[in-house]
Amino acid sequence: MAQPSSPSPHKLGHVGTLYAVIEEGVIRPGVTALLLVWLCRRTQLADAPVHVWVTLAPLLYVIWLILHLALCALDAAVLAKWVKKPRRFQEGVDDPKIGRHFLLCLKMYLRYALIQSLPMVTFLMRAMWVRNLVFRAYAPSFDCHYSAVLSRQITDPELTFIDQDVIVGDEARLVAHNVARTPDGLVLFQSAPIRLERGCIIGGGSLIELGVVVGRYSIVESCSHVRAFTQIPPGQVWGGNPAVYRRDREDMPAARPPVEAPAAVMAPQETLSLIARALGLPEEKVTAASTSKDFPEWDSLGMMSIAAALHSRHGVQLEAERVFALNSVAAVIEAVGRMQKREAERPVAEVVDAELLPLQNLAEATAWLAAAPGAVTAARTVQVRISATFVAQPLEDALRLWTRAFGIESVVRFADFNQVAQTLLSPGGLFDQPAAGFHVVLARPEDFPGGKEQAEAVLSAVRAHAARTKSVLLVADLPPALRGGGGAEVDELRRWWREQLSGIAGVRVLGFTALVEELGLEAATDARMEAAASAPFSPALYQRLGIALAREVRAFCLPPKKVIAVDADGTLWDGIVGEDGVEAVSVGASHRALQERLAALRARGVLLVLLSKNAEQDVRRVLAEKPAMLLKEADFAAMRVNWLPKPDNLRAIAAELGLGLDAFVFLDDNPVEKLEVAAHCPSVTILPGEPESFAGALDRLWCFDGAGSTREDAARAAFQQQNAVREAVRGTLGDLQAYLRSLELVVEVRRALPDELPRLSQLSLKTNQFNTSLRRHSLPEIQALASTHELWSVSARDKFGDYGLVGAVVGTSGQTGCYEICDLFLSCRALGRGVEDALLHVLAAHARQAGARCLGAVFNAGPRNEPALLFLRRHGFQEAAGGRHEIQLDGVPGAPAHVRLLA
Repeated sequence: MAQPSSPSPHKLGHVGTLYAVIEEGVIRPGVTALLLVWLCRRTQLADAPVHVWVTLAPLLYVIWLILHLALCALDAAVLAKWVKKPRRFQEGVDDPKIGRHFLLCLKMYLRYALIQSLPMVTFLMRAMWVRNLVFRAYAPSFDCHYSAVLSRQITDPELTFIDQDVIVGDEARLVAHNVARTPDGLVLFQSAPIRLERGCIIGGGSLIELGVVVGRYSIVESCSHVRAFTQIPPGQVWGGNPAVYRRDREDMPAARPPVEAPAAVMAPQETLSLIARALGLPEEKVTAASTSKDFPEWDSLGMMSIAAALHSRHGVQLEAERVFALNSVAAVIEAVGRMQKREAERPVAEVVDAELLPLQNLAEATAWLAAAPGAVTAARTVQVRISATFVAQPLEDALRLWTRAFGIESVVRFADFNQVAQTLLSPGGLFDQPAAGFHVVLARPEDFPGGKEQAEAVLSAVRAHAARTKSVLLVADLPPALRGGGGAEVDELRRWWREQLSGIAGVRVLGFTALVEELGLEAATDARMEAAASAPFSPALYQRLGIALAREVRAFCLPPKKVIAVDADGTLWDGIVGEDGVEAVSVGASHRALQERLAALRARGVLLVLLSKNAEQDVRRVLAEKPAMLLKEADFAAMRVNWLPKPDNLRAIAAELGLGLDAFVFLDDNPVEKLEVAAHCPSVTILPGEPESFAGALDRLWCFDGAGSTREDAARAAFQQQNAVREAVRGTLGDLQAYLRSLELVVEVRRALPDELPRLSQLSLKTNQFNTSLRRHSLPEIQALASTHELWSVSARDKFGDYGLVGAVVGTSGQTGCYEICDLFLSCRALGRGVEDALLHVLAAHARQAGARCLGAVFNAGPRNEPALLFLRRHGFQEAAGGRHEIQLDGVPGAPAHVRLLA
């Protein structure tokens, strides 16, 4: 084809494409057909009757196909002498000669598409010689061992190297090139070889991109997407989209056995357990002959609870009429028998660390929890009481399953239907119980037909209850109207409702709106169940609602993680600084996003520590010299850059910070490092996946809920840096007293102020070592104690910085002549410097003024609070009856000489 003297890239591309279409779609098939006609005329077939031609038509088509493939293969072999597939070509930038090579490549890709679309090609490719002929029809060469089992979708055979015993599953695609457009609209072409080494397996439906190397005997799971230039080491299993490391192949049978998908019909005992759990009955009471007539709990709401439990277990939604047919054990077994197997083809992987559950598909994680209800032993019980304007009972199953996963047993009770204001205000009612817990209010805009006036009655009750309750009061915002009715009036009501809630002290707002929007209105709605039982939401939405409540319970009962230990090479930046050099490492978009999340968590008081097997000076240079690095050396509370095993470094940092390993989250791109930490530091939460997913995973984790809720949280990182300076000074002074005098410590003990009560609650919930009673007080409980007891706060500072509010005492003047220390808790950041001694001196002075003769303290022994007991004994407290310890006021030592006391 003649070329214009100075063709534009676009014109050249259009002309070349048009010529390729005509040649491959018309000329070459036509030439092959003429050749076949010529061959037929050379035989006696030319004079055969029509019925013979019709009978032989399939055979003639196969002969035509083979001839066509042979001519194409000959053409490809001839072109290969002058044309090579370019590794890279950018339109308008690279040499036009390379551009002509690129156009011929496009011709080969067009030929590939046409050949793959021809009838019988897939069938005939079962024969190896036909398979090789097909691949050579659009590529000059193909390096494949005869023992390999292949898919037909290999777009670049000359760039695909397949070793012995390789298996490539059906519909798997091997694509060794990429065509894209630059921001200027110009074509950019790239290619790179794909190598499948001996014995590897590529699952069906997978996509393998350019430059990928799959090591010997590795496995790529079905429907996975292996991104360009990924190198999978030998003997590993990768999967997902994008594909990430799953496990070592040799560990597949034993490392983390999967939980098999539930069978269509459960074993009778499992059915009985599910019914008992759903109805809140002891398991021994439910027998194979039980019916709804045997238990008052087995009413229509009980049937809905059973249906919700079945949804959690199997992920199948029952129709409304079948829900209310669940009136006997036999009926439940029959209903389960009709269900489809929820995970028959693929098992649900076991999640060893509950903190990682939020990273899973929530429905799949719930199914696993339902399949193993006894996998976790609950160490704590929480009362959850729920009042709603609609039937809310179906959320209970997911709520209980998820809280139990975190070691918390939720005892759930529901108020009467649509009696929210009455429940909030009723003396002696469901919300007016002495035991503290969670009080939950749920409503819909449809349930306030009177608009703001009707909603205000409920909000008034919320305000009154918030002012007197000891429990956590959780009120949901109003979700979108399920049927889209109401328009601007409903939107205004929802906005106003949330605005009013934000102004009520003691109320936490649950994001009901976000749950509905995540699922979508259609998926969140069940109109038939609303008409039948005032249960307007789908099982999936009820499940999400239960999980959201479980998250609130977890945040209330468990402290947040305090430390993120992060790797450097491949995690904070791309590249290996020890091999590539400081100049060569780069900070890509995913690394920048991760650093932004880490910086945000640090601002909330989560400590960052850096672990790296590198030369320390190289890492420090990257942190200091790379402008793209958001995190700098000063942002890390500790660094361990050496060649020691990372579990050893983690333990050393934990000791340095005075924290347990269960307060750590570990981020690393190297699966070997993750396995080593998992083996030697099992209480550390290890973030799965690749660095590209770390930023999103940190957003989804629950274990940082509550971090940054107080001023002391936000200042934790700064305190640790100040503490490092303190320890450096201590190393220069051999005498402990000289070191303590050098700190210039100031301790302030005073009656707690109202705005300090959240910090007091937090200390009671989190402090384990220096905690005399181990009683845990929620914020409402602390607020209630303020009216019956004396609450003391302890703050400290020295010349290096402010410790913040580090301790508290709940005390009262007893009737025995002793001032009773009901609770004493002190943060470990203040221990060993005389703060606790100064506090005891102030309490003794206050007791004298109150006319007491002694101090009394209740000590409840726990697994980690021995330091509190040693403190009492060191200061002369003697054990009395009932776990109490007493000391006469005359025996209380004075304040330490190095402390300046403000009281």
